[in-house]
Amino acid sequence: MKKSVFILMIIWFALNCAGAEIKSLSDVFYLGKGILDQDKDGLADRIALCIVIPDEPSAFEIVAASDIAARANFDSLVVD
Repeated sequence: MKKSVFILMIIWFALNCAGAEIKSLSDVFYLGKGILDQDKDGLADRIALCIVIPDEPSAFEIVAASDIAARANFDSLVVD
């Protein structure tokens, strides 16, 4: 139950932060949704995601948030 609530929170925040229509978690990583191309060169250069974890996260929640953050970073050219 706790895992599903966490995943639902991630999807809900991704929908609100990205501002684009997202129907599944894989949609978050598409250009123009969770990953943005601000200079219109066809390459991702900004991440538009918010990852929220609870105050006392379980090991699963930490791993899930880390995986999503790493994937978003690898799919973009962000160097911040």
